[in-house]
Amino acid sequence: MSSTTKVALVVGGSRGIGRAIALRLARSGLDIWLTYLQNHAAAEEVKAQIEALGRVCELLPFDVADHEATRAALKEKTEQRAPDVVVFNAGIARDNMFVWMTKPEWDAVIGTNLNGFYNVIHTVLFPMLREKRGRIVVISSTSGQIGQAGQVNYSASKAGLIGAVKALATGLGGAKFVVGLAGAALFPEERLAVQRKDLDAIVQACGLKRVPALPGAGQADVASVFEGCSGEPHWKIRYRGASQQVFFLSTLEKVSFLVATVQAAAEAAGIPSAEVGVYVQPQHQGVVQHVELTLPYDPANRKQASRMKAVIAGASQDAIQGGAYFSRPYGDWADMVYARDADARHLLRLAKGIVDPKNVLNPGKLCF
Repeated sequence: MSSTTKVALVVGGSRGIGRAIALRLARSGLDIWLTYLQNHAAAEEVKAQIEALGRVCELLPFDVADHEATRAALKEKTEQRAPDVVVFNAGIARDNMFVWMTKPEWDAVIGTNLNGFYNVIHTVLFPMLREKRGRIVVISSTSGQIGQAGQVNYSASKAGLIGAVKALATGLGGAKFVVGLAGAALFPEERLAVQRKDLDAIVQACGLKRVPALPGAGQADVASVFEGCSGEPHWKIRYRGASQQVFFLSTLEKVSFLVATVQAAAEAAGIPSAEVGVYVQPQHQGVVQHVELTLPYDPANRKQASRMKAVIAGASQDAIQGGAYFSRPYGDWADMVYARDADARHLLRLAKGIVDPKNVLNPGKLCF
């Protein structure tokens, strides 16, 4: 690497976001120090792509969660030549509901995502300060801002990164540094692969067929549909003029059964099952599925409109009995859900009384 060529240290650069960042920096004329854990094939592929752009790429395999391994890989190297840009993109997820989350799952995520930040930045910061210049970019996530169900460990680590970067940015004295924070999806390529696999399983179970493209429509046509606002009515009300939804979480193996359960309830109420809209979205790396069923009706038909509340209630009760998890149990759903667990309802009310003794937060919601 030339002493006059700028160098970027991309931590976690063999896949997904890190790979895209490394390639973008290489196109901008920077040589790359690329770190990764153990996917040698992916790292070698990125290296070849960077070298094809006429830049130099040096691979540095080590575990950022290991303090000594990090210092062994970076200390002497950065003392000889401080990087001009550091991108901390190392991150893992070990999703689980918090009540079932194990200590190793917690430690692994905090160790890589948050302790890894300390291990890397603490090692390279002094050489960068010596040069009185540099840019540090840390990839966080919206999970660190709003939280995600099943991701207490991941959300905690990303929230910690946000606080750490803000503090670091204000504590660098007169040195000329730009410290940034970016939030983006975790492992987009891998997540898409998992979701596609889950979608194929659901499509097969429902007796449908997935097509890879819309016949007669190119990528530009599809993009224009999503980017532009349609003057047509929303699809949920286009069919009959109005609709009601039943939505819940489920494991993949129960989706087909629960869809059939709600369709049967609709049939019993005089709504043909073929008219029930079905939407399934894999969540949390495919661990659970968001299932949403849309029951259309004619709002001008008073008899039909007036019975929809009972139809939705009956379909929801049947889904709960079948194992559906209503994660947002408001209104009538609250009574159905909390009536099934008196102990949980009692504990929630005790907690509510402690944090909100005057009951000013969402009165009448949930079981309060």
